Amino acid sequence: MASSFSNGIIAPSQLLTLALLSCVSYVCFLLLQARQKRIAFNVPDVKGGLPFFGVVFNMLKGSPWDTMANWAKEYGSIYSFHLFGSDSLCVSDPNLLKYILNTKMSIFKKDLDWVYRPFLVILGNGLVTAHGDSWRKQRNLLSHTLRIDILDEIPAMALRAVQRLSKKIDASIAAGTTINMAEEFRHLTLQVIAEAILSLSPEESDETFAHMYLPIVEEGNLRTWHPERTFMPFLPAYWEYHASVKKLNGYVSGLINARRALRRVEAARPEAGMTSSPVPRKQDVLDKVLQAAPSDADWTEASLQQVCDEVKTFILAGHETSASMLTWSLYELSQNQTLRDKLRQQADDVYGPVKSPIARATIPPKDILTAKLDYADCCLRESLRKYSVVPSVVRVCSEPLVYEKHNIHIPRGTNVMINIQGAHWNEENWPEPATYRPERFYETIKPYTFLPFVDGPRMCLGQFLSLLESKIVLSLLVQAYDFEVVNTEDAGKTHPFMVPIIPKTGHIMKVTKRY
Repeated sequence: MASSFSNGIIAPSQLLTLALLSCVSYVCFLLLQARQKRIAFNVPDVKGGLPFFGVVFNMLKGSPWDTMANWAKEYGSIYSFHLFGSDSLCVSDPNLLKYILNTKMSIFKKDLDWVYRPFLVILGNGLVTAHGDSWRKQRNLLSHTLRIDILDEIPAMALRAVQRLSKKIDASIAAGTTINMAEEFRHLTLQVIAEAILSLSPEESDETFAHMYLPIVEEGNLRTWHPERTFMPFLPAYWEYHASVKKLNGYVSGLINARRALRRVEAARPEAGMTSSPVPRKQDVLDKVLQAAPSDADWTEASLQQVCDEVKTFILAGHETSASMLTWSLYELSQNQTLRDKLRQQADDVYGPVKSPIARATIPPKDILTAKLDYADCCLRESLRKYSVVPSVVRVCSEPLVYEKHNIHIPRGTNVMINIQGAHWNEENWPEPATYRPERFYETIKPYTFLPFVDGPRMCLGQFLSLLESKIVLSLLVQAYDFEVVNTEDAGKTHPFMVPIIPKTGHIMKVTKRY
């Protein structure tokens, strides 16, 4: 009988065999490349592990972030472990963190070969991953916009988003059904950032970004700890991932090209002899980016790709952390009447006592919100600390260094794990770290012990937008409704590997009105 290869057709069983052989060959290659000699950092080293793979299987028994935080309790705030053929330095010590993230920032570069690699299809050469002059240029361009200009628009955007969500909540109440607030916060924050960056309507945001991002983010998180998935085309998720990337790039590029065309039309109006023009269009973040982009004569595919990377970075980084922060804050407040009443009292002081639906709410100026919603701010920051929404980031040492304070030798190429969760769970800086206590943030916080937006010169510019948006949303919802968790068995449990940290099974809630 002729083989199925003879006519160019490969049977499914043979395709699976080829894929498995490819994976086995790849693993064997990695094992051969594994270094036999361990690096001596002069710090405690985590015991156990296997050749090449190191302690990865220890980490994957539960949450890798919980494991690293627990190792910090056992080995100290500076320790090392072997992972995927290399030795990593894991740091939650505030002094060494300052050295890495500030003093020697230019030497410790973003890791683009492991943690960020599955997400480069989104982040590209945007602000998160850029280095050196490219990073400085991008940050200088966007700093004023993200820290100051856009904040004046955020309160109105956040109010409209809460009003849209309140309609869903009211419909759920009327129907006697529950609502997954974790998923609703994801849509809400995506709507706000899509409006701020691109002036998109909430409907378009829900129909496009909400569906494009999730497969990419889920598969990217899986590939971080299971890099072999990158080479498994027989997995349906492999094709879904690449299809989503292609669709996302095409969609964002189309938005950019359409905006460039609109800006050309707007610029031509005076030369066209127009004696009058419509009300000037409100400028968004994309307009700010395009103002500094090359002119039409110098515009290239590389120019388009750079702006596309910036937009995707803003959208991804601008909503996932906010959604997770809101999710955990609402969960904690639903469990504690005393804390809930404190926030409600503050909301009453800012918005007036709740007497009508959110649909008729008004909101004060940004400066009043910033000054008077301080308890809401504390609640959000405590969620960022307790749940360490971004639990770890990685830097790569580009030059050999000796950290003299502890005589720690850091060879060139060392992966340095910034153990954010370990820092947030350190009992010396955060007594009873497992307890949700927003009042902590009325006290002075020791530098480099609270790192949800990292710290130092590369501190996240979007934190100001995120916190302002989130405290408006949280305070309005808690003032207007009572939230009761229904899926109580898993509600407080974190997803084992997704970043930002989200609930394991969502937060399914029964909601009742307070007015």
